[in-house]
Amino acid sequence: DILNHIEDSISEYASAISSTATTTTTKEQYQSLHELKFRLCLYRSRVLFATCTRPSSYTKTIKLDAKIRQSRKELKSALEIYHHKLVPPKEDTSTSGNGKESMDAKSTGSAKS
Repeated sequence: DILNHIEDSISEYASAISSTATTTTTKEQYQSLHELKFRLCLYRSRVLFATCTRPSSYTKTIKLDAKIRQSRKELKSALEIYHHKLVPPKEDTSTSGNGKESMDAKSTGSAKS
């Protein structure tokens, strides 16, 4: 299976990165590893979903449901990798610039005077 071969290659790449996890390991290497894992999960989800066909009997319906569930799990894994590893965290904008804290500080400052 091609997907298993790709997964094995990614695992070898990950072990190579972790074995040399000294100062030579860069952020770009980890970024590329996470991107490969993301793309593998996404592709696996697509393949599983594409192999789903219309069931003609009850037993095939159960197999279809299992494939769809597995496809959804792979897609969920891909989205978790994307959100937690690939997208940089957003800065908290609620404390910088909406003016509420500065208004509160002014009102407490004037109340103390």
